[in-house]
Amino acid sequence: MDKDLEELELRLEPTVDVELQIQWPTGVTQKITSVTLSAPDRFFVNSNLLTSAGDSGFRIANLGRDRYPVTVYGDKGPVGIKAVQMNGADLPGRLLDLTQGAGPVTIVVASETGEIIGKVEDQKSNAAVALLSDAAGPARLTYASLDSSGAYSFKGLAPGEYKVAVVDERDYPELSATGSLGVYEVAAKKVTLAGKDTLTVDLK
Repeated sequence: MDKDLEELELRLEPTVDVELQIQWPTGVTQKITSVTLSAPDRFFVNSNLLTSAGDSGFRIANLGRDRYPVTVYGDKGPVGIKAVQMNGADLPGRLLDLTQGAGPVTIVVASETGEIIGKVEDQKSNAAVALLSDAAGPARLTYASLDSSGAYSFKGLAPGEYKVAVVDERDYPELSATGSLGVYEVAAKKVTLAGKDTLTVDLK
């Protein structure tokens, strides 16, 4: 056997298990249909890896020590996230930060959510719309496809500052890895969304 192979050491990345609870505003509740975590080097870890622990509780096993944007969908559509907490403290940027280990996690649902809708006037092949949240801490980037008329929508958004831009869907991996709009930043429109608002943002 090759000497180099004999000396090869297999290094496994340590993982953590997370207990996660959804905290709904008083008088509001939905059935959770999907919880999605994303990270630049893993892209998506979705709810088929979650084990239910009650109406609003989940256990996530074997997660890498990374920072994960969190998306929650209920039976009425996307759910706006007000805060992501660990051990009772808010995590910056509403990110699930497991780089230093894990503790009990609570996702606090916003009591009021809004939506951003619009149309892309000059449709091109592979065109889509990216939405960048300007929440404190690392940015959160999501995408929406266009229908046949060029319309798009982002629903269940928590109040805050957002940037909206037309992007090429083939650039998704690169943009997701950097958490930015990249070369599309120049043409992005910045908007402020208040609770229960519906903003119309048309793009070229």
